[in-house]
This record gives sequence, structure tokens and C-alpha cells, in this order.
Amino acid sequence: MIIPEYVNIAINYVLESENVLEALRRYDLNSEYLHECRFILFSDEYGADIPYFLKSQELENFKIHSLTSYSKMFVIDRDTCDQMLKIGKADFIIDCCIALDTQAVSYLKDLFTENDAIINNGYKEVIDYIIKNDINYDYSLYMWENSVKLNSENEIIKTYQNLLSCERFNALDRDIYLNKGLINYNKTNQDIMISADNLLHNMNIIANNPYLANFRKRYDAIKLILLKVAIIEFKYPKKGLKYKIKLLLEFINKQLGCIMEREIAICYLFLARDTRVKKFFKKIKSNCPDILKYIDGMAWDLNHLRYLEYAMASFKNKNKNSMYELCSIITFDYGLQEVLEAYPIKRCAIYKDIFLPVFETPLYNLIKEIENLQDYMYSTKEIRMNTFKNIDYKILIYELERELMELMKV
Repeated sequence: MIIPEYVNIAINYVLESENVLEALRRYDLNSEYLHECRFILFSDEYGADIPYFLKSQELENFKIHSLTSYSKMFVIDRDTCDQMLKIGKADFIIDCCIALDTQAVSYLKDLFTENDAIINNGYKEVIDYIIKNDINYDYSLYMWENSVKLNSENEIIKTYQNLLSCERFNALDRDIYLNKGLINYNKTNQDIMISADNLLHNMNIIANNPYLANFRKRYDAIKLILLKVAIIEFKYPKKGLKYKIKLLLEFINKQLGCIMEREIAICYLFLARDTRVKKFFKKIKSNCPDILKYIDGMAWDLNHLRYLEYAMASFKNKNKNSMYELCSIITFDYGLQEVLEAYPIKRCAIYKDIFLPVFETPLYNLIKEIENLQDYMYSTKEIRMNTFKNIDYKILIYELERELMELMKV
């Protein structure tokens, strides 16, 4: 979807605001162009408290990570703007959701089995936290990632077992669990299996849905950036950071055709040997025999964050009083935790189903080696647009994977 230029200008005008009051004033001045736009501003000073169970925090043996590092949020749309102008305050309601990534879902298999039992697994703290706080959880990340892997009997069986565990979790009798610590289900095993069958069917629909092609293309783009940055690092180990970043930007303009700010920032930190992403890139070494498999997993991790953004942008007002959804993620993946901590969101705009983030440290402030990076990116926009129209990501992935393997020392 292409955002009209006049709408894009109005959105950026609001997003560039230094504080909530300025953003409200700018929204009101441009409201005729922003009737399909909503804004979320994060801070520690102004707005409603983000529910504690969605804030980034370490609890027992697991972590909850939000897309932002701030503790409060304020939303701007026509309704909240009018409230602020009339009475100086605004009320709004948000739906909250915690997503379980693929690794978190896989642990459910050891917790929820066909037979009633007592949870004695090391991941019990996660279940306790979700149930005791009555948190809305979601495992669509798992379904999305694994929908493209249902190409063998073994994968289908493994996926189905995980889906059974998810449905057992859904069917857990919470009162018995909270009062006695026992696993008991309020559905028959046959009903649980039917639900899992339906989920597996939905995953096949996801895998073959042409309307989701943009998601798959986004994953391919993320994978291409990771492949290219590995090639640059292995091919030019003695070159300076400025040289490497120039190569990456040239690749983005002439071969990738789109700017993906979080992914570029994370790759920049890797090339700069910044310890903030050390765990995320720990397998990107010239002697790693399974490097392509790890890059594939890293691309899915980053795509998970894109999916959460999409979920927030495409939220369909299930609760008639709510227009916003705020997502966090439970993950045991230390690398993904690093990414969320290294490059959090400060504010965002939502135009129809498009999520437009502004990060705590914009790319042009992060990358000091390139002078006037923001102007450079703007001046090369047409090059990227032409590249994007003509590029075949699948062919480019094949070429970069082959180039990378030729550089490996295994």
C-alpha cells in the first residue's frame, strides 16, 4: 500500500513533535489529511501507564519484552484530540496481548500432555504469570513462522503436537490450577484434537494465501540484509566501518529496494562490533557450518517484531470501546531480547494497516560515519523504488547464499 504524499507529510509533521501537546496541536492543524491515521506516543512522563504485565521486565526464569522501553503511552486520534481541546484530558481503552514465540510454544509440549498432571517443569513460572494475571496471550507468531515448513510428514507431526499443547493450554481449568496446582482440562481430548486440526488447517491457508505475499516478501528482505552483512564482514574483515556501511547502503539502494530501519540499525551495530547485539549475531562466524540455518532463524525473529507491529496496526475493534492494541512478547531467545533492548520504539503512526515507527535513536543519529545520512536516503528514494519494482528476492537470496558459502572456512 502506498501512502499519499500529502498524508505522509502530515504524518511526519506530527511524528517530529517534541512532546504530546505539540503533537496534538500539529494533529489538529492537519486533521483533514489524518482522518485515517492514529498515533501512539511513548514516554515516562505523560499518558496512561502501560499495563505492568506488558512492560519489559525480567521475571523468574523468563523475560517479557515490549516494543518500547517507556512506561507510559498516549494516543492521538480525532476523539482524543477533541477531548484534550475541550477538557484538557482524554480517555482511551487498549486491548493488551502477549505473544508467544516459536521457542515459547515448543516448551508447552512438555507442560501440557494428554493426561492430567502437576506442572513441575522449569517453565512453570511463565504459565503462572499468564494465568494469575489473566493475560490475553497469542501464538499466531508460531503459526505464521511454521506455516511455510509443513512440507514433510515429520514437520506436520511435530507442528500438530505443538498445536495440541496450545489447545490444552487454552482448555486448562484455571480455577483448579490456581487452587490446587493441578492440570485439568475443561474440554475432552477429542474436542482439543478437533481444535488442533482446525489450527493446522488454518496454517495451510496461511501458507497458500496470496494476500500474505507481502509478509513473505518482508521476511525475504530481512534475510537478504542479514546475508549481505555477513558477506561484507567476511569479505572485508580489515576494512573500516565507514567502508562497510557504504557497501550495505549501496546494496539497499540497488539490490534490495527498501529501507528497513530496525534491521539496518542492528546490522550496523554488528559491523561496529557493538556488544548490544553480540548474542543475536553469535553464530555469524566464518567457521559456522550451519550459518544459513541460523540466518533463516534470525530473519524469522526480526520478522516476529514486524508481525507484532502489523497486529497493532490491523487491530479490528473486537472490544467496541477499544481502538488500540498493545503487544509484548515472551521469548527465551536471548538474541531477540537484545534486539528489542537495543532499538526500541519511541512513537508510531498507524495509517490504515501500516505501522510507521519512530525509534528511540533514529538511524541518521546512530550511523555517524555517513554525513547527512537522512538527506542521502531521501535523495536515493527513486533508485530504491525502481529497484523494488524489478527485483526478484528469491533469485537474489540464492545468489547471496552461494556467495556466502564460498567465503566460509568450513
